[in-house]
Amino acid sequence: MTYLMLVVTIVAQAAAVVLPPPEYVPQRVYDTRRSAFTDFESMLADLAPADVVFVGEQHNDPRTHRLEEALLAGLLRRKVAPTVSLEMFERDVQGAVDRYLAGSMGEPQFLQESRPWPR
Repeated sequence: MTYLMLVVTIVAQAAAVVLPPPEYVPQRVYDTRRSAFTDFESMLADLAPADVVFVGEQHNDPRTHRLEEALLAGLLRRKVAPTVSLEMFERDVQGAVDRYLAGSMGEPQFLQESRPWPR
């Protein structure tokens, strides 16, 4: 199943993350397999059983970031526990990412240890 409006790289599991309901949900999504428009919930139903979903984004576009949030919230609502892979962090800082997400380190320490991109 391929969709044009996807936006993050989702791989396997982040059950500890709980997102609030998104403020933005797309009204329609283009399903390239069926060559027709469908709705966001139908897209989520198609994505939920997938092992891997690749989503492309424009880094500085807040609309695509809202769509990413809606996609993650929708999958979590469906009891899917996605792992989100962010290309902005190198593999060797995974420990810092894990500690930050677990709440065992604050943002200043995380930023110092994780070498994030300038933005």
